[in-house]
Amino acid sequence: MQMKNCNIPNSFLILEPEGIYERELQENWDHLPDGVVLNTIDGRRLQILSRGEWNHEAGPDFLNGKIRLDGEIIHGDIELHRKTMDYIRHGHLADSRYENVILHIVAENDMSPDTFSVLSHIPTCCVPPDSLDRQATASVCRCRMFPYMYEQQLSDFFRDAGIERLREKSKIILEDMIRSGSGFAFRKALFRAAGYKQNQETFMELQQRFESYSAEVRESHFEALLWGESMLLPDPALGKIPEENLEEAERLWNEFWDLRLKAENKIRWRRDAVRPQNTPERRIAMLCAVFRQFTLDPLPELSERLGGNSPEEFVSYMRKKLLLSDPFWDTRFSFLNRPQEKRSSVLGTERAETLLIDVIAPALLAYADVNEREELSDQVFAFYTRLGAQTNNRIFKNAMKRWFPENSEMEKVFSNAAAVQGCLHIYKTYCSQVSGDCISCLLANS
Repeated sequence: MQMKNCNIPNSFLILEPEGIYERELQENWDHLPDGVVLNTIDGRRLQILSRGEWNHEAGPDFLNGKIRLDGEIIHGDIELHRKTMDYIRHGHLADSRYENVILHIVAENDMSPDTFSVLSHIPTCCVPPDSLDRQATASVCRCRMFPYMYEQQLSDFFRDAGIERLREKSKIILEDMIRSGSGFAFRKALFRAAGYKQNQETFMELQQRFESYSAEVRESHFEALLWGESMLLPDPALGKIPEENLEEAERLWNEFWDLRLKAENKIRWRRDAVRPQNTPERRIAMLCAVFRQFTLDPLPELSERLGGNSPEEFVSYMRKKLLLSDPFWDTRFSFLNRPQEKRSSVLGTERAETLLIDVIAPALLAYADVNEREELSDQVFAFYTRLGAQTNNRIFKNAMKRWFPENSEMEKVFSNAAAVQGCLHIYKTYCSQVSGDCISCLLANS
């Protein structure tokens, strides 16, 4: 849902001109065929063995690239900018996420000889946008399997791979469940999912603070605890909160200060490249809405419901229960901005389906394993295969481009979550491991 930019804090807005220009560079690079030879700004020849995977989250633009330079094959990430010095201006030298950058692609070289030594450890190639052939297609996968498998074979293969991915996620939750119980394990998986990639670590820190309170306090005051410990709840006495938000802020502030255990260091929330609808504040509002709907330990009740209903009935029930609104947060991005005219639910249809795939299904499978309920495991697998396919994913799109001809009819086998998750599992396990170099892929040579 589109929202107007009025009352949105500056920290939530993206500088459009720079972003649009770099987006065009990224799109051009994503069409670059493997094997292209480029010249570095210091006169060396460099061959692109794999352009990497387009990263739409925080960090380098392309991950798992592969180049040949001075006779050496190097694996790592690739960053693109309009100008060479943007690497410094954007703060990448001090950012640990860019430690594995092996190649810097720029449209203009504005680096003087005096500053060359600052970036001399990263090969830099100046590649004007019009020199990249936008009509070039992505590298065709040399895999000898997928283009020649029957539809049913592909469907079974990717469904089974999706089940394997579900098992891997479930094992992580199972370890937490054995150590600390089902409620803690579920909450940890939910907090991790709420953080996306940008704020995953910060949401993990928030959960640690939340769990430091007694079970009774958490159950009765989870909303005030989450807002207070997140430090995203401003002090009403400072006079910065709009009048429309003041009553809600005061309610939470007063409740939290009666419960607060100790002063903590400020949590460093990241807002770079975060859409207004996905601010940390709205993610916390989503957590509160889920806990109001399901309690802090919903797995016992959900497992009984799954066991007593058909997979289709359970999926229908969960989809309805997970469409969550909050009268206050459906129209706000933080306590410091005024309400928007248009509403956006804190948990909509697409995100609800993601929680079913990434949190609820693996958590229920872990719960079945820890309680040795094999029939419940079968029910989890059954409802998992009935969840919707989420194909608006860059990794999925990269896989389709590499594995199948354009507009291939075989793409219809990815009609459910299990098949799409199987695609992600195979791509990450094989294609990403060899940085897209199909000749080295174990699957392609099986």
